[in-house]
Amino acid sequence: MKESKGGGRDGDGTNELFVLQGRGIETIEMVIFNRWGEQIWKGVAIGDTWNGKFNQEDVPVGVYVYKLNY
Repeated sequence: MKESKGGGRDGDGTNELFVLQGRGIETIEMVIFNRWGEQIWKGVAIGDTWNGKFNQEDVPVGVYVYKLNY
């Protein structure tokens, strides 16, 4: 499992997406939550990407919690 560094969103093409990556992983699930515990993204396959948006709006800079099962 390799974690990507997401959250660039400055348009320079670097770190614009958070991507689930890995080798030899048969099942995966990653859920990202905001500070209030609200689920803001869920990925269920290698290659799933998160663009840093929730309800079509950029999430604010801050601390986010994620849960990863594989």
